Amino acid sequence: MATSRFHIMSAINTLSKPKYETFEAVYTSGLLIEPSLLTALCLIFDKIHILNNLEFAIEFSRKYVFMSINDKLARSADTIEISPLHKDDQSDPLSILNEQQQFTARYYLTNVISLWAPYDALFRHGVISSSIFENSEPIKVELIKKGKPGQLNKYRVSLGSLTLTMDALAELDQMVEDGKVPILGYPHVQFKNAKTQSERFTASQLASMLALRSLNLVLPQTKPVDADIILEARERLRDYLLPFWSSMLSLAGSCKSLMHQNTSIPDIERECQFIIDTHVRPNLIDLNRQLTKEPKGWYRKIVTPFMSGVKIFAAKPPLTTADLLTTGVAAGANITLDIIAQSMKLRPSTKQSGLTLLIELDKYLRNRKTG
Repeated sequence: MATSRFHIMSAINTLSKPKYETFEAVYTSGLLIEPSLLTALCLIFDKIHILNNLEFAIEFSRKYVFMSINDKLARSADTIEISPLHKDDQSDPLSILNEQQQFTARYYLTNVISLWAPYDALFRHGVISSSIFENSEPIKVELIKKGKPGQLNKYRVSLGSLTLTMDALAELDQMVEDGKVPILGYPHVQFKNAKTQSERFTASQLASMLALRSLNLVLPQTKPVDADIILEARERLRDYLLPFWSSMLSLAGSCKSLMHQNTSIPDIERECQFIIDTHVRPNLIDLNRQLTKEPKGWYRKIVTPFMSGVKIFAAKPPLTTADLLTTGVAAGANITLDIIAQSMKLRPSTKQSGLTLLIELDKYLRNRKTG
């Protein structure tokens, strides 16, 4: 993998964890998150897990072609080797693609490394986690020479390598079992220099397929910002985020408990709505008030003046983890669910996902409707 140097951002103390279990999410819509959406997710969740799934790159390569190529990234893409972890498995998962598609998939993976690298601090502080990076770190720092007394140490800073899997369902099953909330991010990040003839996978289609309904929960429109700004925002908002995370965790836990009791869907919805109205919404109102009360204050760094920006929807249970995985890949690659399900040949899964959230960015929806 190509080596590059990156400025190591100043560390900001990680939020001290509350006494209750943390409110964590697993992102099922790609190996990348659109930067504005990432800012929002770092406020909505205590911790975000990026699902390890090579299918995102494979399906992307089947529908997209890069119209312009960065020479440095292209050289890195050409040198990417797909090596099996086990000696008895010598198959190349990209061999099912033609030559152009194989390059597109490798170029996509090179972009995954370079685009996550600036957010390395979020990985180091435990805000984001993913098994695609060794030790969950996009940047590798090695001590080259220990300085003498009064001198600085010398380090080599390089981009990390990727370890990807074709068995994302097992990872998703375990995360759901551990209580992490699956999220579908819309829109999935799209490269500006990628062109496709495929029909866009719209939010309304996604909502229809998953039977999503609005929780009427919104945050101000968030901006793409550096990792250190996100960390500072979490620290400044800790008195508002911790109660919000606690109430959302209560919502997720109640939904899961009711499903285990084989409660009917209408009864689950009524119970969840009660928790939303009595716990979640009051805490979200407090958080929104803090973000918007000073139009020229510090929080303008992360939000715009527009109130309706980030919308949170919930799927009516039960959904299986296989449903979520196929839908996530379809949303990320703009391919219909039927094609994805057929190509991935998922084994049957009966594990129910519990509460599932769809996070929308209103400004991107407006742009797509008018574009």
